[in-house]
Amino acid sequence: MFWRNYGPNGSQVKAFISKLKSLPDERWLEAAALRAPSAAAYGSLDLSDVETAYRSRHRNISALNSALEDLRRAVQMNWDIQLMTEVAVIGLVACDVLTVGQFAAAYAPFSSVIPVQSLGVGKAPNVVPPPDTLEERFVLRLHSLSPEAWEQIARIAYVVQDAVGVEAIDAAIDATFEIIEDRLRRAELDADRFGNLLIQAARCVPTGFDEGRRVVQNLGERFDMGDWASALTARWEAKLDVVRVTAQRAVTALTAGEGVTTKNFAILYAPFAALIPQESLEGRS
Repeated sequence: MFWRNYGPNGSQVKAFISKLKSLPDERWLEAAALRAPSAAAYGSLDLSDVETAYRSRHRNISALNSALEDLRRAVQMNWDIQLMTEVAVIGLVACDVLTVGQFAAAYAPFSSVIPVQSLGVGKAPNVVPPPDTLEERFVLRLHSLSPEAWEQIARIAYVVQDAVGVEAIDAAIDATFEIIEDRLRRAELDADRFGNLLIQAARCVPTGFDEGRRVVQNLGERFDMGDWASALTARWEAKLDVVRVTAQRAVTALTAGEGVTTKNFAILYAPFAALIPQESLEGRS
């Protein structure tokens, strides 16, 4: 087969298409079965955003078009898996303009069938196969949230607090942790795994998601802003802590599972309900 130029990550694109040509039917079925879990864990990739970002960095999208044309010539696919495969190829070609989360959304169905490591040296990051639990999928989805999304989460967290009160939130947390502790006692849940998820959730929150905070910090470095800058910085530090705790509460609610009352789940998960609906974590639209 004559290989064309597929951009800076061309070697991995060629390796992927080559492996697809000899992929057994059962491995195609395995990849197809991972579509829904992959979308639940990593979300979906906006192809128009990819094209815009790639064109901005590389001036044209000829590498994307060439890779898709050669894929279609080299591999005969059923229509129902063609789109999934083309998205994976797009992800490999454009991985230098994608975030880790965006690339994972593109490539996840093939993460165990054709692991990125098997494609040789290149620019694409490794992708972990989509996990089975809702709480693990939730933490993976947190990585793809934009600063604007985190700002929205912060606003909703404060709205929930004002609407139901701190006592109701504390009661929901206490009731949910009772369920968690019961699952731990019955060995239905691993304490280290649960603790690690809480740590990961907090680490997903970008420290600079608040643009206003960055402006004040920059001004504070250039001018003597005194107590005013210190007070605002402290306020934004408090907001960062609130968002981190909010993410951990959502993980706790998902981990507790069906034992959580509808009311308590709504209180703990509300800041994420619009951005990461629970049904999307279950693989439902």
